[in-house]
Amino acid sequence: MSNPLRKFTFDVAWAFSGNATMAIIGFVLNLIVGNLLGAEGLGLYGIVITTYLLGSMVGAVGMPSSLIKHAAEYQSTASKLNRMVSTALITSTLLSLLTSLGIFALANPIGHLLDMPALPGLLHTLSIGLPLFMVNKTFLALLNGLRQMRLVSLIESSRYILIMVFTIIIINLGYGIPGTVYALIAPEFLLFPILNIFTRKFYRLSLQDFWATNRVLTSFGLQTFLSIIIDNVGTRLNLFLIAYFLTESDVGIFTAANMFYIGFITLPAAVQRITNPTIATYSGNRKFAAITNVVNQVMKYVMILLGSVSILFIILVSQVINTAYPNNPQFINAIPPLIILMFSLSSYGALASVGSTPASMSQPHWNIIYAIFSLSVALILNLLLLPRWGISGSALATSLTNILSTLFFLYILQKKLRLNIQITVLLKLFLINTSFNLLALLGIYLGLSPTLLIPLIITSYIGSLLLTNIVGQQDIILLQKILKPTQ
Repeated sequence: MSNPLRKFTFDVAWAFSGNATMAIIGFVLNLIVGNLLGAEGLGLYGIVITTYLLGSMVGAVGMPSSLIKHAAEYQSTASKLNRMVSTALITSTLLSLLTSLGIFALANPIGHLLDMPALPGLLHTLSIGLPLFMVNKTFLALLNGLRQMRLVSLIESSRYILIMVFTIIIINLGYGIPGTVYALIAPEFLLFPILNIFTRKFYRLSLQDFWATNRVLTSFGLQTFLSIIIDNVGTRLNLFLIAYFLTESDVGIFTAANMFYIGFITLPAAVQRITNPTIATYSGNRKFAAITNVVNQVMKYVMILLGSVSILFIILVSQVINTAYPNNPQFINAIPPLIILMFSLSSYGALASVGSTPASMSQPHWNIIYAIFSLSVALILNLLLLPRWGISGSALATSLTNILSTLFFLYILQKKLRLNIQITVLLKLFLINTSFNLLALLGIYLGLSPTLLIPLIITSYIGSLLLTNIVGQQDIILLQKILKPTQ
């Protein structure tokens, strides 16, 4: 495919299909657990999933992110690529084994701290599958760095389809929440040989210069690890704080709200999987104008798309929750936090789509600084707002954190990485999105029918983008380039 823009677009499409499968299945799993086991069961499930993800990050120490970058840079140099992949696999395996032992040892104290007696047993089971999950993540990082996005998408989609199938079967056999943990780790044993077969053609095992290569990977990986782990702790901090201050039911209700929010971040997360190696390649070739162009275009289009999504979702939120949880009226309490979260969707999505830019430009310390800022703001706001207003206070803390963090990230891109970011355009978009979110909320409050409200607001939204010149002729030309068949 000679058209680089079409190649980028198709890569995004493949990455999005994998992320969309993950989001849809995650949504379905939350519905199954929430409807069959109630808010308490969903709250416990949310804590287990969070522990699994954080544990995998600790075990990886940034190796997958480091491998994505270096695989993109050295894809044409076989000897270097072989050393990078081999070192990443060995190091990730050893560290994930240590992490599993740590989770096993800390399971009882965590269960006692959160007053969840069933949690230790679940974490003990979870620790068994963590090392294999990490090895599989390393294989996928190699394929991601080489931009084999169709293969990555198919394998990751298979993982989540297997999780869903196993979950349904095991829950129907009467295993409850423990069964969901069995279903979570079982697919890793099936995917390991498959990934091993598909990745072998891209590298050969090599221990040459192991320690020197390990220092290169670890030096970069540790910095990305710190930024990723701090960022994810900040993102998931509210679940643990809700569990500490409130109840398992509150954790479950917030999990239900948060799963929609995370689902909508599927697109920017998919885009980042392409912008990461793309920007790394441009950075290695010192094409900084190309990096600026990618960042500006991606953030703008993601904000427009997610701005539309947030407007529609605010209008339809009651119908969605009632449809998702027809026999559990307690989940109606998820509506206020969901609406609050929608106000930060477009800005946070824009950030998520290019969030790896500092690391891709070999300056991962800025990701660490950003993550520390975000975690600090999240902690302070949650401690101030959660005890007073419950899960709605936590949602407000999350939205404010995401908006402030996006502003800080723009400062890093503009002032520290010296990229010419179109900040005025992005701020205009944020104000337009916020205004139309408020209009949608007002329309619902006044009792207007969604069939009348949706076309009225969406038409006005498109008109505002055209009148402010946020969308213009250059965007139409860009779309034509994407759609133009390869000669």
